Amino acid sequence: MGHSERVSTKTLYKLVKNGIIEAKKLRRKGKNNPKNHKETRGRINDCKTIHQCDEWYPKASTNQEYGHFEGDTIVGKHRQSAIVTLVEKKSKYIVLLKASRKSQEVKEATLDWLNKQVKVTIKTLTFDRGKEFSKWKEIEQESKVPVEIFFSDPGAPGQRGLNENSNSIVRQDLPKSTDLSIHSQEKLNEIAMKYNRVPRRSLNYYTQEEIMKKATGLDSLIPIS
Repeated sequence: MGHSERVSTKTLYKLVKNGIIEAKKLRRKGKNNPKNHKETRGRINDCKTIHQCDEWYPKASTNQEYGHFEGDTIVGKHRQSAIVTLVEKKSKYIVLLKASRKSQEVKEATLDWLNKQVKVTIKTLTFDRGKEFSKWKEIEQESKVPVEIFFSDPGAPGQRGLNENSNSIVRQDLPKSTDLSIHSQEKLNEIAMKYNRVPRRSLNYYTQEEIMKKATGLDSLIPIS
């Protein structure tokens, strides 16, 4: 009886780098580091961690309960523009918020969205540790929706795997090589809804929109401009 050998992701990317296989055959191309760019914005250390979230909200890690979101920002050309990305873990529902890399704008965009979701149970948001989320305490305090904010470990994007995967999906419409600030909130809504209406095998071929409606009774979580 024959057997198959498994190849790690790291090995695959080494093969791409050495020209043995083509990068276009991989869905994820890896993260570029143009001109050996070094992150200078620092990281958030004074925060609640994803491990506390798992302990306090055990149903969040197993996607058994609606209302737990993973979040991040995706950046545009020369890292000069950014969009906040959110995805709900149970329904895989995607939300895109017009913002920038500035913590104040990220705070305002997130708060504006949260404060329009007063009819929805939103329990947690889990972000990466980028400084754009440094005003997380203010978001918690000023939100009309009781929400707790947590952070994944530094350098551990896999802890927000659903968000990372969603980012790779919306990148088809929001390439890193473009200026993301040109997109209006209405345009971002259109992009998010395009993907929220695709049937998912992991959702028994329901769409994210259908699962979200079943959980909340609402037609949309998309922000109204």
